[in-house]
Amino acid sequence: SSILDMGEISGYRPTTVGARSNYESLLNMVGSKPYLGNQPPAILRDAAEEIISALKDQSLRDPERQSVISKLLTGRASALNDEAFARFVAIGKGLDDYEDYLTRGRGTSGGGADDGKGDNMDDEMGVAVVFDESDEEEEGEDGGTGRRGAG
Repeated sequence: SSILDMGEISGYRPTTVGARSNYESLLNMVGSKPYLGNQPPAILRDAAEEIISALKDQSLRDPERQSVISKLLTGRASALNDEAFARFVAIGKGLDDYEDYLTRGRGTSGGGADDGKGDNMDDEMGVAVVFDESDEEEEGEDGGTGRRGAG
């Protein structure tokens, strides 16, 4: 059983085999002794999501990303060495479905495998509800007195 199978996952869920493998690697790194260590799976997943967000943030340069991740994992801006940061970057690049997750909207989680198409169909397409007044008229014809009009 992997950490991905423990409890409900809110937020990012990998949808491809490669992304799942990289996400598990990221969770294992985050949960390793030098970083967050033995924490509940929900905390590790939340930390992983913050790391992915920093890695994918186009407004940050690498030194800023490294500082953000280091602060998150160690509490100090300079504690994450270049080699460890490079591993995080490589894992982040392997999360090739993260952009799809962002465009689908955070927190909308589907079940099982996903091809990335049609997830937000319910958001875009509603169910048309047509109120037909003729149904009421027909009931008036048959029910009650059996005659139409007062005359």
